[in-house]
Amino acid sequence: MQVMSHFGGEFDRSSDGSIIGVDRIDGIITGETNQYYRDFARAMHQIGYQGYTSYELCHQLPVVNGETVGIEFAHKNAQLAAEFMRTIIREEYSRKPATPELSAFAH
Repeated sequence: MQVMSHFGGEFDRSSDGSIIGVDRIDGIITGETNQYYRDFARAMHQIGYQGYTSYELCHQLPVVNGETVGIEFAHKNAQLAAEFMRTIIREEYSRKPATPELSAFAH
């Protein structure tokens, strides 16, 4: 039984108010994570997951103007990550989960 899962990345609010998640690897932003985490939440719902989901800022912090960002960067990302995942979970868990195709197992 799984009771905890976690996610990571960096988050920012766009001009329309939505939250965009991105991955940063070795200091380089490598892509958007919104669809990835939507798929993750959908899969967790499909397996009946009802546990905790936590956020982890688990990569090297970015350097801006020659200085490593401060604690406010972590606070901002934690707040946006919580809002981001709450929205995705609410949307995905409000849908009826897909049921596996049983005919593939019938013989």
